[in-house]
Amino acid sequence: MDEKRHPHVPFPYRICLENMEAGQCSLSFFVEKNRNDYRWLQKVVFPRFLRWFSKMEEHHNATSSHKLIDPETYASLYQEIKQRWGQQIVANWTERTDPQKFVYEDCAIASYLLSFWRKNDLLPLRFCDIGCGNGLLVHLLKQNGVTGYGIDLRKRRIWANFVETDLRERALNPENDIIENADFLIGNHTDELTPWIPIMAARSRSNFFLLPCCPFDFYGRFQKKSGDVSGSPYFSFLQFIRGICLR
Repeated sequence: MDEKRHPHVPFPYRICLENMEAGQCSLSFFVEKNRNDYRWLQKVVFPRFLRWFSKMEEHHNATSSHKLIDPETYASLYQEIKQRWGQQIVANWTERTDPQKFVYEDCAIASYLLSFWRKNDLLPLRFCDIGCGNGLLVHLLKQNGVTGYGIDLRKRRIWANFVETDLRERALNPENDIIENADFLIGNHTDELTPWIPIMAARSRSNFFLLPCCPFDFYGRFQKKSGDVSGSPYFSFLQFIRGICLR
């Protein structure tokens, strides 16, 4: 929402969007009566939401990935994970990165995966988080009863806080290596490894989940082909990744 503020408000609030007559909508924000620190919601978030909704098409289809989970289950699970583990991890963060961003982001990703697996009865026997970084996603999934491990080229200081979570320092050659003892691969912001994960999953006969970030092809930065009129460079990258996944 704002480069100078993280979008995690430290008190309960509710956003309500209601359909009104004649194609109009009502957008409301609710906070506790005695709060006086809601200015960021009022001055930044509310106007941004108004701009977004003003550009919405009336019959615009919902994002496909949102249809794969139950929103209420996801929201409830996210609040549970955030309160039960997230807040404590933020308070004891030892990395230089911003815990308000990275911790709650991984709380959200863990909630999405758990919601998807449970809804579709696809809970993995053992997952592998490739390029697990701080290891938090692996830790949160383990705390919620899912067996798995994470691998990364470099060990992080925060790993010492995740007792009994299986985090492995290991170099990976995606052209040749096979991920063993895992039936579900996770690629969460894996950058250079992103296009390789569907191939590695095919090699090991595993399911997989990708959340792309920086655009890379197999051997360097992804470059949109000249003459490609499919959309933005990033949309073109997503289409490239989709093509790999469907082969």
